[in-house]
Amino acid sequence: MVSSCYKDPLVIVAPLLNQRQWLQRGETMRRISVVANNEVVPLFSEKPLRDSSFSPWKGLLVETHNVGAIEVPKHQHSSLCLHMQTTGPLEMEWWCDGKEGRQTTSSGSLILLASGAKDSLRLNRPSRRVLVTVDESLLNRAALALEIKGRLSFQNKWAFEDTQLRLLLSEIEREMLDGWSMGQLYGDLLGMSLSLALVRNYGDAILAGPLAKGGLPRSCLMRVLNHMNEYSHTNLRLADLAEVAETSLFHFARLFHECMGTPPHQYLTQIRIERAKMLLRTSRRNMGQIASAAGFASASHFAKTFRRVVGVSPTSWRAGSSN
Repeated sequence: MVSSCYKDPLVIVAPLLNQRQWLQRGETMRRISVVANNEVVPLFSEKPLRDSSFSPWKGLLVETHNVGAIEVPKHQHSSLCLHMQTTGPLEMEWWCDGKEGRQTTSSGSLILLASGAKDSLRLNRPSRRVLVTVDESLLNRAALALEIKGRLSFQNKWAFEDTQLRLLLSEIEREMLDGWSMGQLYGDLLGMSLSLALVRNYGDAILAGPLAKGGLPRSCLMRVLNHMNEYSHTNLRLADLAEVAETSLFHFARLFHECMGTPPHQYLTQIRIERAKMLLRTSRRNMGQIASAAGFASASHFAKTFRRVVGVSPTSWRAGSSN
């Protein structure tokens, strides 16, 4: 247990807001929260640098923080939580479910805390951190896709390294900083990838066997492609496409990739680029109007994506296509 009378002048005890104060700030619904002293409070009480308040994604909450040299009192997690340290090094002390440890951590170091974990920690110097919580529904879908038998559980892990998780969390952070410009479908894919990695590598359960091989039946694939073409201008979700294909969400992305040689979000980008080309060639609409009609989040996102895929800006492409 961390003592509240810890005297190190470098350490500031992180204040916890009571439930009424927190509700008055109107932020509980989209903050990463824990239970402390029978109250629902944010894990880190200071306002995050960025968070997922305006995210179109479902099942993931994301925050980035500049965390001081702090002591976080005992609290309990209600969903699986991942920390990634993006600066360093520092000394960390932790107390969790009757265990304790002291470790030196650096940039890329991870913490995994399962739903129900009761912990407290102390950091001896400031650091920048990315926090993500994963809803139980995403983990259960991943367990179903991996044919998990029995109840799924996770072991708490402190100061560990995992390249796959680090890359996924970095990409989630990048997308948040970019204003969620890739939309819901890409968020679904990231959530699925993160859930599968967690369940496959850290889930305490028995695997029934490898996933089945083979792509989507041709009739299912054609339904999906027609649906993507018809609704490419909307915020398509992975669950929508899986429903059209009449297969599970987690199997769908793999089967689609096997058929088309590209993941669904990249194929959707290709459709949107082709639609944008048609509009550039045949209409006088401005870039904002074309971006919206083709399904891009904004004119700037459209221009950046178009240049990356086509090799020139939309304006230059339009000028060249008219010659």
